[in-house]
Amino acid sequence: AFSSGKQAFAVRINKPGRFCVGVATGMLQRDWHEGNGGGAYQVGCAWVIIVYADEICKWHNGVWTPTGLPAAREGDVIQVEVDCEAHTVAFLVNGQGGEGSVNAFTGSLPAEPLFPIVSFGGDEVAGASLTLEQHTMEGAEKPAEGVAAQLAVDEEMARRLANEDAELVAAAEAAHVPPAVAVELAAAQLGAAVAVSQFPHLAADLDRAALTVLVAAEGGGDDGYRVAATLALRHKVWQCRNKERFYHGYTQERSEAAMRRWVISPGVAEKFGLPAEEGHTWLDVVQHVKAVAAREAEAEGRPAPGPAELWNKMSSLNLMNWMFGYKQSRCLECGSQKGRTTVDAPRTDDEKNRQFNLEGRVYVLHCADCGKQTRWWRSQAPEICLNPNNWGRRCGEQSDMKVWFAGYMGVGNRYVISVDNDHIWTESWNDAEGRFVQGHVHGNGWTEIIAIGSSLPGTGPGAVMASEHLTERYLENLWPGDRNGPQRSKVDARRRDATGKSTQLHTLIGYACARGGLDAAGVTAVLRAAHEDYDA
Repeated sequence: AFSSGKQAFAVRINKPGRFCVGVATGMLQRDWHEGNGGGAYQVGCAWVIIVYADEICKWHNGVWTPTGLPAAREGDVIQVEVDCEAHTVAFLVNGQGGEGSVNAFTGSLPAEPLFPIVSFGGDEVAGASLTLEQHTMEGAEKPAEGVAAQLAVDEEMARRLANEDAELVAAAEAAHVPPAVAVELAAAQLGAAVAVSQFPHLAADLDRAALTVLVAAEGGGDDGYRVAATLALRHKVWQCRNKERFYHGYTQERSEAAMRRWVISPGVAEKFGLPAEEGHTWLDVVQHVKAVAAREAEAEGRPAPGPAELWNKMSSLNLMNWMFGYKQSRCLECGSQKGRTTVDAPRTDDEKNRQFNLEGRVYVLHCADCGKQTRWWRSQAPEICLNPNNWGRRCGEQSDMKVWFAGYMGVGNRYVISVDNDHIWTESWNDAEGRFVQGHVHGNGWTEIIAIGSSLPGTGPGAVMASEHLTERYLENLWPGDRNGPQRSKVDARRRDATGKSTQLHTLIGYACARGGLDAAGVTAVLRAAHEDYDA
């Protein structure tokens, strides 16, 4: 700071553009800018000139006056000379001042420390490239060693801030956010939540670029990473709840109508104890299994089986795998996966029904084996996904169908997600053991395992308490003993990878959790709060 005697500094123009240079009191803040009325030329705590095109004007408190200074070009040097005793600041171009004293503010500066300032650009105006240089004012003592050191520090900070802005602009472009908006969010520190409210895809796909934009909007630091991770986790809760909301419209009658829609083969009917005859449906199978379980309980003198016992019975028969198990999309005629796939517009009533067709488009497989063309689309509707004729169901459809069927049966269920990895499955509530039955996950590409409880009617603790961090449980149970250390090391390495290249989706939710100090209890709290907010 300049607080006594005659002080000076200078900037060399490396690349012309609009910039502002001068001095200010400590009241001026870094996040003040033209857009919020806090530009250095707009406020009363700064005395500056604006250098732009062929004109150089003095500015203070939003009022400008001419300086008489010559135009400044590439390579020219702007000198700023402060006389703390006379309370003046003068500006020169290559040592040359304007006529009279119009190039200076005289007698208006306060008797308090002043700081050299430089700002760049403006709303939709390109900034300049400058180098901070030492300058000695005539009649002043040679700059002290401390002042020279401070100038070097200031120059390094200016370079760092310029690099940060360049990095943010590049990240914004990669994240499909207008760079000017990203810079505005960061400069004003409006918060990552505001950024996500404008660009929801930042939380949905938290890759390196998206994380950079969100952390900058939050003001950087560990808080920025923690908030970004929180927003990404909340998005997953709301995404599951939005999917599941569809099933709240399924009464018992509607669910049974969906199961009655598809006729199964005689062989499948026989597998579950029905006569090997044409005409049986999935509803016939479900009702038959229920009836057999009831007769067995009666014969043994036990109470009629409840939802959990019936669910276990159906699981032991592998019924749910037959009804809606995982299956890659394939030819509906012969089951082959070979051939060329094209995309077509919806044509049939089912294809046009937006409750039945999630994407509003149809994939057409031109089978290389049988020569037929068959049509398939992404759906979460039981009316479509219960199709027994080679209908494709990936992990998302399989999980959705289990949640729906658990709701129909009255059994507690929850989604389980491997974070930073494209996989989802479910766990069902076991009344006898008082816990959810753990599923299975491969060891590749994920950083965390989280559970998101189902809000459909069912046994167990309910949607909020069913939502929790499960990473440690899965690591301990699926990789016991000597296998635990190597697997844990892989997971920890992915959490430390700031690039996201070691995760399957190249996203950084686990990394953001680690950087932001969001531990198991913190993740659980975020998931449960997101549920409560969804229901508010």
